[in-house]
Amino acid sequence: MIRSPATLVKAENLDVYTPRGRQLFQGLNVEFSHDQVAMIGRNGVGKTTLLKILAGEIVRSEIVLHTVPYLVPQDLGATSETIHLARKMLSGGELADAGLSPDVLLQDACSPGEQRKLHLLAARKARPELLILDEPTSDLDEHGIDWLRGWLSEWSQGLLLVSHNRLLLRQFQHFFLIAESGCRHLSGGFKVVENCLETEGLRKQRQYVSDLNALIRKEEKNERVNNRHDRKKNRGRLNELGRCPSKAKLNEKRSYAQVKQGRRKKLWRKRISTSREWAKATRRALDVQLDLRLLAPQQPMGTPTEIVEADRVLAVIDGREIFSHVSMCVRRTDRMVVSGRNGAGKTTLLTMLSGQRQADQGRVSGDFSRIGMIEQGATNWKSDGGLIANLQAVCDARLDDVAEILVGHRFPLGLAQRPLKSLSPGERVRAALICLYHRSPAIELLVLDEPTVGLDFVGLAALRDALKGWPGAMVVVSHDRDFVDSIGVRCEIRLD
Repeated sequence: MIRSPATLVKAENLDVYTPRGRQLFQGLNVEFSHDQVAMIGRNGVGKTTLLKILAGEIVRSEIVLHTVPYLVPQDLGATSETIHLARKMLSGGELADAGLSPDVLLQDACSPGEQRKLHLLAARKARPELLILDEPTSDLDEHGIDWLRGWLSEWSQGLLLVSHNRLLLRQFQHFFLIAESGCRHLSGGFKVVENCLETEGLRKQRQYVSDLNALIRKEEKNERVNNRHDRKKNRGRLNELGRCPSKAKLNEKRSYAQVKQGRRKKLWRKRISTSREWAKATRRALDVQLDLRLLAPQQPMGTPTEIVEADRVLAVIDGREIFSHVSMCVRRTDRMVVSGRNGAGKTTLLTMLSGQRQADQGRVSGDFSRIGMIEQGATNWKSDGGLIANLQAVCDARLDDVAEILVGHRFPLGLAQRPLKSLSPGERVRAALICLYHRSPAIELLVLDEPTVGLDFVGLAALRDALKGWPGAMVVVSHDRDFVDSIGVRCEIRLD
């Protein structure tokens, strides 16, 4: 618990549930003052929901506000509303400080990065007693991240922030850790927090398997009890025959017993059998703890060295030239990062390289079947199928093999059966990468658009390890320089 004599926001015995009834927080008691605190936790644990409650956007009687917090949310809404806000609050000089042109206020729309900067500028000018930022580095280019880090380091008011940007988090000494097991305050360097999260990640995996086994034991006990009830019912039917009930009545009861109960048992036994096999597979996989390097796919032999080539390509969107005269060639061992300011056309170039978009001028050529792409948030991977089913389809794997793959990639076992569309963007990015990593025939080029956005720290570490061990080519868009350096990228394509 974080306490200070000058309390700005206080939560007393707060319970929070998702719309579907899953509990996020139980009996939470916490106070925030003029401290500067980073809130961290895995994807889907409830950080954004808690920020909205503390900011007063979600009204709860358990929250006591001694000030009016200023929240800059992760989802900024319509760009037209952002520009309208900026016109009322900001001047040309303030825009230049963030690397924005005054012309942005004359437009009807702006890029996501420009929109983020406008909201952050408005928040800084408002100078609230408590500033709440939810993933403020989302969509920002490198200049924008440096600008944000600079003025936050000089911020003297209260600050509550959710972020997965490691450079930004290294500026903090106080952390509020959110987990299913509870919430707590941690002090010290960010490295201490990372080690704590890594240890908890493995513990949660083992707890998941333990809970699954306990559920199976409970279901098996219920089956024994139901069998005893069925035997009693059969004896009751014999007694009814002795009383000579009507034939119509006997047929009615026999129909219910044979159809309704028989169908229920068949479905139940199928479900419990599936759960039992998955529990056994995950338990064995956790005991093995495979190194991810052992799971690296073999690259095909005999294919051309050049995978895709762009020759003096030009892109035009809504009548405006985004970039021109861009040439590049991606070979089997290349690792490249595409960088540039917000709105420079980085995502557009990736869609050209992956064959999803044609150049407005110039030529992009290559074998696009050798390329796998993950869009930002893995929006191109939303589906009703789960990761288990996808892996079994793409690499013809047994359940034991799937469990070993998930443990090797440190993917949460409890999420593997859920539809990919129900996962958070960060979780879906990891799931998509695992599918591409093990696809047959093998992918030779990964094209990744901002793969770290929305990832928690355990997920980010797993993604970093997977990409370090990737044997093929890679083209990535990312403003996280620390991440780019860690995966061995040495070549940069800059769009101005």
